[in-house]
Amino acid sequence: GVGIYMLLDDVKVSYELTNTMMQGLIFVSALAIYIIYAFLFRAAKVINNREYKRQGWLMGSYANNVNQTEGHRFTDSSLVKSKMKESNKRTLFIDKFKFDLKVVNKLSLGNIQKKIAEKSECFIDPSDMRQGSLSIGQMGSGKSQFNFNILTQNETKQMFARTFTFDSKGEYYSIFANKRKDINLNILDERGAWWDIFKENETSPLVAETFFATIFKAQAGGKKDYFSAAMQDRFTNSFKFIAVNNPNASSKDKFKMWMDELELYFLETQGKDSKSEKDVSQSMKLIMSFFAYMSFLAQNDRKSFTFNDYYSTRDIKIFATYKDDQSEKLMPYYSALLAVNFQILLSREDQNDDNLSFFNLDEFLTFANAIEYKILEGFLTRGRSKGACIKCDIQYLKSDQESAKISQLLLS
Repeated sequence: GVGIYMLLDDVKVSYELTNTMMQGLIFVSALAIYIIYAFLFRAAKVINNREYKRQGWLMGSYANNVNQTEGHRFTDSSLVKSKMKESNKRTLFIDKFKFDLKVVNKLSLGNIQKKIAEKSECFIDPSDMRQGSLSIGQMGSGKSQFNFNILTQNETKQMFARTFTFDSKGEYYSIFANKRKDINLNILDERGAWWDIFKENETSPLVAETFFATIFKAQAGGKKDYFSAAMQDRFTNSFKFIAVNNPNASSKDKFKMWMDELELYFLETQGKDSKSEKDVSQSMKLIMSFFAYMSFLAQNDRKSFTFNDYYSTRDIKIFATYKDDQSEKLMPYYSALLAVNFQILLSREDQNDDNLSFFNLDEFLTFANAIEYKILEGFLTRGRSKGACIKCDIQYLKSDQESAKISQLLLS
């Protein structure tokens, strides 16, 4: 009897073990079938009228039309992972791959695929920045953080020979500037340097006209009128007169002579009855303040610079800093300096990938309207051959006629 009982007990244990194994096998089989179904056969989903596949490796950051035949597509996560993997050339870290939050929960095995894909770090070759880049986003969307990321890496990896940063808050300057050799364009700042227009004119004689044309257009709100044209002629002619007739004088002395010449003109127009002469004179005084600041810095032997020297130097940075209360006063001056910078860049010989110039242009549209379209177009389209790595930041695309033309150029 004891033997029979033990045998029956063994059979019971064996049955329960077999039953458990069968349940486990059924579960594993069901899971495998679901995975195959979910990954390979599950119907595509629709988001914002876009039908897309649910597999994470076939999904870009956002939905693509399954049957799309033209236009742009978001790159599949698997392709991003393989094409943007760190290598000897791909050294500039951009970010980790991200799915848009609207589509994450629509993936076949959402969180699993999300975690796998979003572990992928994306790198590019710094020279790829020669193709140009555009960041669009409202304040707080991360544009500045992206710029900090690039500039921070450049401090250690030396990817760019020189950088130009439009610094609306002075944050970049306080962190990345070497006060001894780097340049702050803000002539209202005690740390600011003055642009030696007379020295620049010796090697690039056309930039003075570009500077005057841009600063007067910017002062007039991006429009050309009789008064801005008359002012431009007066400044240009007086500048040329001083430069040509005093070839051996220092820039400091030339600046003083130039200021005296302009002040004399102001005094002459005060006693005239011509309304147009008086209007021109009063408008000129607004522009005169820029050159008065520059002259003051020159007379006090403050740091000076030229863009030709900038492009002949490595490991140097330029910052266009300003505070909110300085924006209106400095923006015409900065627009003119940028136009000169672009023009000198375009006059250079073609550059190799070991001599790149990074342009970090925040709030691009605030100064772009004042720059002659031909110069702006040349900078954005031909600057790459001159080693320019251009990054433009805007909050949104403006719809007015002048800005729309520039926006189209940015998106081309």
